[in-house]
Amino acid sequence: MSLITWSDFLSVGVVDIDNQHKKILQLINGLHHHLETSADHAVKHEFLNGIVDFLGLHFNTEERLMHAYGFPDALIHIQEHRQLLAPVIELQTHWHNDTRAEASKKTMLLLKDWLFQHMMVSDKHLGEYLYTHRAARDCGASICPS
Repeated sequence: MSLITWSDFLSVGVVDIDNQHKKILQLINGLHHHLETSADHAVKHEFLNGIVDFLGLHFNTEERLMHAYGFPDALIHIQEHRQLLAPVIELQTHWHNDTRAEASKKTMLLLKDWLFQHMMVSDKHLGEYLYTHRAARDCGASICPS
């Protein structure tokens, strides 16, 4: 069973960001599935590594767009990225040596909370800004509204 299902409600209106959010959901749901089915600890750790790696790529995409379009709240948004990555990386380190269910539950709560707080508030705000300011520049395929 999926932890989170994509819907248009989650869309921020920017193709690249929405596609990456869908991938993040797939990775989180994959980790959740393996936690629920008691998969091998190494498999769970691999999924967490994938989430950390993809979050880095995703945050770089958002930050590149913020700088390219002069997003006025870029520093706050980037700080939120750092605030999410720090505890996830810490959990990633603990998972390497720890197989306790507590680390698994903490990871899923952290990722789920981030999804709804960051994506639904900060990323929506960024998406609205990019949507309204894209007319000032050529609309490339990756920045056009979805």
